[in-house]
Amino acid sequence: SNRDAMATAPAPKVLVSERQRGNPVLKELRNVPWQFERGLAPDYIVGSRACLMFISVRYHQLKPQYLARRLADVARASNEWRLRVLLCQVRGGPDRHDVT
Repeated sequence: SNRDAMATAPAPKVLVSERQRGNPVLKELRNVPWQFERGLAPDYIVGSRACLMFISVRYHQLKPQYLARRLADVARASNEWRLRVLLCQVRGGPDRHDVT
C-alpha cells in the first residue's frame, strides 16, 4: 500500500554543494536532514526538480559576474529544474540582523 511505501521510503534530504561548506545558512537547516554532495551545479537541491542558489549582496558587489556564471552553469547542467530559487543574504548594519 501507499502507506507502507511511505513508511519505508527514505526521508527527504537537502543535498548541499561542497562550495557551501562554512556557509552560516547551514546552521539554520534544523528540521530537515542535509548532506554535502560533490559535483552539484546548484548550491542546494531541495527536491527532485527544485534547486536553490545562494549569494550574499556583499559577494555580488565584489564579483558581479559570479551570479550570472553560476546560473548559466546550473542551466547547462540540467533543464529539468522546474523550480529555481535564488536565496540572497542582505547584511544589515551593525545593530541589525541579517535578512535572508
